[in-house]
Amino acid sequence: MIEADAPNVWQQIVTFSDDERLLINNTDLDAASVPFPRERNHTPEYTEAIA
Repeated sequence: MIEADAPNVWQQIVTFSDDERLLINNTDLDAASVPFPRERNHTPEYTEAIA
């Protein structure tokens, strides 16, 4: 979650699911820099249900 009380326009305070809070540069949050998987990965149970 990105906190609303950012210290400046170049950074955000991000709270992770384990409650760790980090100061992150906005350029690091750019979607183009995030590696997305190209194919879907399903659990074996879900794959069997689809088949």
